[in-house]
Amino acid sequence: MRKVEVALWRDSNQGDICWYPAVAQGNGVYAIKGNVVNHKLHFGVYQAQAYVTLKNGLRIPAGIQSGTIEGSEAQIRISNHVNDVYDQVGHDLYACYKWVVDNVSYKKLPIPVEPKEGYTADQWYAVLAFENHQGNCFCYAGAFYQLAKGLGYDAKYVEGKVAMAAGGYGPHGWVEITKDGATYICDPDMQDEAPRYNFYMQSANSPVIKYVR
Repeated sequence: MRKVEVALWRDSNQGDICWYPAVAQGNGVYAIKGNVVNHKLHFGVYQAQAYVTLKNGLRIPAGIQSGTIEGSEAQIRISNHVNDVYDQVGHDLYACYKWVVDNVSYKKLPIPVEPKEGYTADQWYAVLAFENHQGNCFCYAGAFYQLAKGLGYDAKYVEGKVAMAAGGYGPHGWVEITKDGATYICDPDMQDEAPRYNFYMQSANSPVIKYVR
């Protein structure tokens, strides 16, 4: 036997078919690692057809199985971006915060932005930040929220208001992280706008600027 391959698809017309090399696990068992991104982000019942290529070049079918893949486009899309950032900077909260500050630039957007169907507000703002590398404070917050949550932190995406230099309050987004019973505010947008101040893990009791939920 030369190799084992598996054809995987969900659509009945096999319009989303993709081929994967199977890796030997021992005791005659083979496994593949698929990705719904390769199948147009489709979910539901998938069919998997295995083929064995013999040493003489003959390829023969070796069985078919089915299984259900659950999830959503938003979850997969966010997960891919989050893991890409982890690959770049590691699994460190501050490094992820700095990635957002350094890789997203401010762009005025309507408030609020209407999320794409199937996305929550924080997911859609995060997508705009990850894919366009631009956005408003809610985009900065959405991206950092997804990164912090992926690291296992008790994080909350917050849409509230902050005190404005010209007076009054304006809409603003930030992230709150609870650690060891205390709440901290992380504001990558303000960090980008006013780098001389520290907006990372500010005590919620004494932040640089006034935040109102």
